[in-house]
Amino acid sequence: MTSSVLVKNINEIFEAASFISQELIIKADFFSGGVFAFKNQVTTPRKYLQWAKKNSKDKSEHGRSDGINNVKKSIELVINQNLKSLNISVGNDNVSKFLGNNVDLEEGGNTKTKLIAALGIAPSILISDIWNHRNDAEHEFIIPPYRTVKQAIEVAELLILSNDKREERALTIEFRDIRIESLEKNYKDPFRLKPIPTGIVFSWTLGEEKTLFKLQYDEFKEGKYQSYIYEFTGVEYEFLLLIKASFCDKTYDREVFENTITEFLNTIYKDSFKVREFQYNDPQFPENKCEKKVVSE
Repeated sequence: MTSSVLVKNINEIFEAASFISQELIIKADFFSGGVFAFKNQVTTPRKYLQWAKKNSKDKSEHGRSDGINNVKKSIELVINQNLKSLNISVGNDNVSKFLGNNVDLEEGGNTKTKLIAALGIAPSILISDIWNHRNDAEHEFIIPPYRTVKQAIEVAELLILSNDKREERALTIEFRDIRIESLEKNYKDPFRLKPIPTGIVFSWTLGEEKTLFKLQYDEFKEGKYQSYIYEFTGVEYEFLLLIKASFCDKTYDREVFENTITEFLNTIYKDSFKVREFQYNDPQFPENKCEKKVVSE
């Protein structure tokens, strides 16, 4: 028998899991599905990019002006689609707080461009530079030189490619403790009569226009299967941290991932926790063993 409980706040799901807070284990897994829910739209960032390349071919003033405008539309559409899929509105205090805590962001751009950069989806320097060129063209009526338009086109192309890579390799994140770790290691149910023990898992499912993100904790106790679920609305500060962590690459973003997860846990436990180890798994390559970074013994 299975039942689900929607909890009202994030702390409730951690209370339900009753973790041994001094022995937390963080497990990062690659997810096989996408994150963004805008795949079937007719007008796409790639289409605007294609037009920009066509516009700027003859290097004329008219072509350069149209080219920079279509590049701007390509980048804007990527950003707007991403934020819509993530259900994030830039007009809330938690976004301001999140941006304020990302001190390495470049000057320039607007709240949306800074947020996309802070989440790790886009490179902040390139985006801020292209926004400055776009402002010159749109507000100062300055027609950019061909080199600037060419650079903007390449930036848009890199953004689209980076966006695809980040989405394809986004991480689901599991919070567990040594109790759950031990249960999984000792799991011996070949017929799956009981669910495989898991901790609190951050994951998502695609909708038509936006993606549903959730934290879920499942337990099997006294013959009953109980699922606790917290559904993110998109305005939570903790949600921004988990999204940033999910877009980290396990090869070269580990320090960012671990620092971001630590900040997330600080919002839950108020410093009264200790991470025992981080585990990095890749189900696409099952022959590779789980990579671990032991933080404390």
